[in-house]
Amino acid sequence: MLSSQWLVVFKWPFVGFCCFVLLTETSGASQSNDPVDARLVEGGSRCSGRLEMKYEGTWKTLTFKVTGSTSATKIKIAQVACRQMGCGSAISITHNVNHVNQRPAWEIEMMCDGTERTLRECRDTNSRRRVGRTFETESSQEVICSDSVRFGNGNSVCSGSLNVKSDNGWAPVCEEGFDSEAQKVVCKEFGCGPPTVSKDSSTPEGVPALLKKFQCKGNEARLQDCASSTHKCKQAPAITCQGSYDVRLVGGETCEGILEGKLEGEWRPLAGSLALWKAEHFNNVCEKLGCGSVLSTLKHNRYGRVWELSCWESHTNSSFCKTWMPQFSHKSMTVTCAENVRLVGGLDRCSGKLEIKSGPSWASVCQQSFTTENAQVTCAELGYTRSAMEEDCGEYRTEINCRERGEEPHMDIHTLDQDFGYRSEVVKGQRFAISCSTGSLYKPFSMRLRYEVDSDQAVEWIQPTVGKTAMFFFPAAEDAHQGYYNCDYNYEFKPDFFSKQQLLYVTVTERHDVRLVDGHSRCAGRLEVEHQKKWSSVSYQHSWSLKEAAIVCRQLSCGAAVSTSKVDNSPEVLSAWRFYSDCDGSERALMECGVVKKWSSSSTIEVVCTDILHKPNITIISGPSFTNSEGGQMISMGHSITINCSMEPQYPGGHFSVKINSLNQTHSLTQPAVNHSAVFTFTVTEGNYSCVYHNFLFNHNFSSESLSLLMNITDYIGVMLDDEDSSPCSGKLLVDVQGGLKLLSAESIVWDLKHASVVCRQLGCGSAVSTNNVTLPTKEKMARFYSDCDGSESALLDCGTTVEWFSSSYVQVNCTGQQGAPSMK
Repeated sequence: MLSSQWLVVFKWPFVGFCCFVLLTETSGASQSNDPVDARLVEGGSRCSGRLEMKYEGTWKTLTFKVTGSTSATKIKIAQVACRQMGCGSAISITHNVNHVNQRPAWEIEMMCDGTERTLRECRDTNSRRRVGRTFETESSQEVICSDSVRFGNGNSVCSGSLNVKSDNGWAPVCEEGFDSEAQKVVCKEFGCGPPTVSKDSSTPEGVPALLKKFQCKGNEARLQDCASSTHKCKQAPAITCQGSYDVRLVGGETCEGILEGKLEGEWRPLAGSLALWKAEHFNNVCEKLGCGSVLSTLKHNRYGRVWELSCWESHTNSSFCKTWMPQFSHKSMTVTCAENVRLVGGLDRCSGKLEIKSGPSWASVCQQSFTTENAQVTCAELGYTRSAMEEDCGEYRTEINCRERGEEPHMDIHTLDQDFGYRSEVVKGQRFAISCSTGSLYKPFSMRLRYEVDSDQAVEWIQPTVGKTAMFFFPAAEDAHQGYYNCDYNYEFKPDFFSKQQLLYVTVTERHDVRLVDGHSRCAGRLEVEHQKKWSSVSYQHSWSLKEAAIVCRQLSCGAAVSTSKVDNSPEVLSAWRFYSDCDGSERALMECGVVKKWSSSSTIEVVCTDILHKPNITIISGPSFTNSEGGQMISMGHSITINCSMEPQYPGGHFSVKINSLNQTHSLTQPAVNHSAVFTFTVTEGNYSCVYHNFLFNHNFSSESLSLLMNITDYIGVMLDDEDSSPCSGKLLVDVQGGLKLLSAESIVWDLKHASVVCRQLGCGSAVSTNNVTLPTKEKMARFYSDCDGSESALLDCGTTVEWFSSSYVQVNCTGQQGAPSMK
């Protein structure tokens, strides 16, 4: 069990002396009677790793509620976990996200004050619960504990009485030798700032103890690296280090990565408006990490917990920003520092005394051996371009003024049928090129063009420059060519250093420069072409053939070419385009393979494509049908149906046919078109039905087919005779009303033997012998029949309809037939 440290003094006056015993805290959780419920796994040592907690007998990673968990709360929980692991104080806790897989987790609601022996002793002050819920998560808490030193009785991770680990547990240190240099080492080991003020020791004055004495130089990484010995001495007073503001770069190289900061022991990405940040803020980061000057900063989206910074003023302790606030944000940033080169003492970050790294320190560069080419390479390494060496720099140092990265190049889009110039739009099917050029004083080595396919993928091309310009050629434009293109360039003396980028968005549009007019269809008529924003007819000349006409039909999505011919309009000569062809017939647009010039002509070109007709419509205008869940039409067996085929007015005449595909056989019925429509009535069979319109136009037969309509047959026929015995051909007459069978009311005045004959015919029961009425003692809900029948119909509801009705009499029908009727459902 972990126990507190006590200094106990025993006095025996009768023997004339006193002795003292120092009781130290035992190390590790192994002495505890309580089961261990915290551990650190997958870390570099037993005192670092992912924090897990045992609850209800199960180990799971530990997470905090999104709201309500402050950095102070988290570090105190980490303190308890470090104590259980037999380690020192908690140095840091970091929220990590694993994007590979998820782990089971306990989301805790408890709070610790940092003095508990196990996490089990921590409780939520409101709900009295330790765990709120369990779930799968990508998140985890990474904890780093000190190994052999710790703070006790302090208010934060950077203050308290210092204890060191010994063979017998944890013990204080001697005041003697624990000077400012030793305190610097301790503060550095805990990731804190330099020491500030000391507090009074809690050890009684004048009472020595057998403690460890340290002698430090100040450059040691850990207190245990200092020379030490054991002495009887007075306990050192508590110390306070400056706040634990710290920065680091993670996820990249030594001098490159996502910028993170540590406050109250918790590491988070730093976020804030870059417009408010100064160059010295980033240079402070690079300097603290032992790197050179800052090269670049890049803001990007990465949602999570961050420290939001306010940089209006420098922070008193870190000189990095005034306020750090815990937030959730999409913003974080990557910082890149030079590894071996920096400029110091200049007016801005682009000028100053040149220094290079020599081991752990920085050294000046002599001017005598430093050439202009050296300066160009140096500026490129620092992320700048051309340089100007100072004439009077002294013999032992070199000062240079660098310039920011090269200015962005100029970008143009070029097409074969347009003059050169800036455009951001190309037509689908049009070949095009993108040029990148620069007016830089230095000749660029190559141009780089990048196309952003999506946020995670880009295509890149590199071309050598000719006269500071490079051309990138593309095939016929497709939808896939639309998007953002950016261009930059590099220099031969630093090929991996590129200029600023120029961005251009290319839009790919449909080509609408041909049309067919005066033919009552967009797919037939006189050919017109748009050129230089002017529409004119095309003169019929030697180069025109069915091959060119096929391209027109393809471009207009009108199918194939049926014919093309010369049309003499009048003896009057009109302004037109003369077409010059270099087409093979496979092109998608006419102007891809030809050019036009102004011309005067009395003849024009007519083009007729296959798809000149509109699609007809098919409609059910009568019949007992309803739509099923699959979109087909359900028709009762034996019923007839009326279909209307119609067209939008386009050409006169023609005829319609109803095409029926049933049981792998095709049948058709034909009617002449009257007012652009035709009506068909027939007994329906199961299958696909469509309307086809036919017409003879432009000396060719054309047809156009409607969408198909699926007809399904149901054996529910809507009538039934029931004699409560075995004969289906006589008895009470039941008819369909609102989807169910009900007795037919005898109050229907129109009912007679003619209608009874239709029922017998529909049921396959021969002809009607008689029909009569039966009276009931009370009224019941029945069906009342309304008729428009002549007695020749094949189904009763083909010529009549029903409504619900209350009646005290119903109809009976007797037929000649004795055979079974279709089954009823």
